[in-house]
Amino acid sequence: MFRINLKIAWRNLIKDRQFTLLNVLGLSAGIACALLIFLWVNDELSYDKLFANDNRLYKLFEQRINSAGDVAYSEESSGRLSDAVKISTPEVEYAAAVAPPGWFPQNTLSANNKNIKANGQYAEKDYFNIFSFPLLDGDRNKVLENNNSIVLSDELAMKLFGTVNNIIGRPVDFNHDTTFFVSGVFKKMPANSSQQFDFVLSFDYFRMIKPWVTDWYSIGPLNYVLLKPGADVNAFKRNVAGVIRKNREDTSTNVFPMKFSEVYLHNNYNGNVQNGGRIEYVKLFSLLAVFILVIACINFMNLSTAKAARRFKEVGIKKVVGAGRRQLIFQFLTESFLLTALAMLLSIVIALLLLPAFNQITGKGISLHFTWQMMAAIIGITVITGFTTGSYPALYVSKFNPLSVLKGKLHTSAAELLSRKGLVVFQFTLSTVLIVAVFII
Repeated sequence: MFRINLKIAWRNLIKDRQFTLLNVLGLSAGIACALLIFLWVNDELSYDKLFANDNRLYKLFEQRINSAGDVAYSEESSGRLSDAVKISTPEVEYAAAVAPPGWFPQNTLSANNKNIKANGQYAEKDYFNIFSFPLLDGDRNKVLENNNSIVLSDELAMKLFGTVNNIIGRPVDFNHDTTFFVSGVFKKMPANSSQQFDFVLSFDYFRMIKPWVTDWYSIGPLNYVLLKPGADVNAFKRNVAGVIRKNREDTSTNVFPMKFSEVYLHNNYNGNVQNGGRIEYVKLFSLLAVFILVIACINFMNLSTAKAARRFKEVGIKKVVGAGRRQLIFQFLTESFLLTALAMLLSIVIALLLLPAFNQITGKGISLHFTWQMMAAIIGITVITGFTTGSYPALYVSKFNPLSVLKGKLHTSAAELLSRKGLVVFQFTLSTVLIVAVFII
């Protein structure tokens, strides 16, 4: 039965090519927009959620309260904060201060007569215990133990040495004035991580050349901690709050730890209560994707209903020869699913063609990979869209009395007219809201 319905559906679509093209193009445009937004939302939600100890990893902020009672947060603090927190807070397993890559221009690293421009940072020895970078070579407990150590990314190691194997102990000339020795090689993080750099040097070495970072009253470095397994987070927050006050005699500043993976999306706070951030954009664009898909579905339903009205005699004859309402509904749903599947295939092609421009607009490096999660999402959207768009036309056409249809005495109730007009009004209302919103933005 399914094969017969599929044949009938295909013949009907081929027979009315103009309707098929119009419906497929309209639906595929909506699905392509929703698919691009889904990729962006998925990338945002996955940002900085790559590390193994995500639930125990925190970034330390300074919470400053001015005389008017206003609260401000800063990720920059003293380079001594991490050591002080590790000593005074029993819940902390590892802590590390970092001088981030943004502080420095591109450095020149030389080896084997090759000069490579690269970005790097300085980090304390616990850094690779806090962040679970895959180490291709080296011991994460020792890679930053010595002041003359340098840890390279796999990409930089390939550029300098042509390999990532057996390069431990090899010398690297740094800016033509200092020599460091390779102590480890790590796999560089993908684009959806804030930890982007080509090499890491010892923070202890940075203290030697920039002694100001050892001053409690000089701020700038970033500080990270990893809690012990099973540690009481609330106790940790209470214990860490007063570390700056004790060491800097600053009664207006507290230490405020934020879960590292939530900093990117949930970085707005009102007092100690999370109050928005980039997550608001994620929610907004998710809603936008739903609205676009709803508009495309309503457009599909209206066109399908209009076309179905020309097939009343076909439906009447089928009912006269014994076709039940369930069979007719199944036939129209098959047509709807076939159209939706064609629209989905076209939307994937459109999305692939638009991805380079979309990445340029959003500043992302998103790519469309057909993983099982992506395939599940595509199949889910196809099934839901196909059922949603096909259900109303199927129910609408299959309910009429065959004798009235064949005699041409078909009457449409006021409720049916209102429902169809209501869909059109709702569709245009959503479209108008989105257009106005775009102009305002």
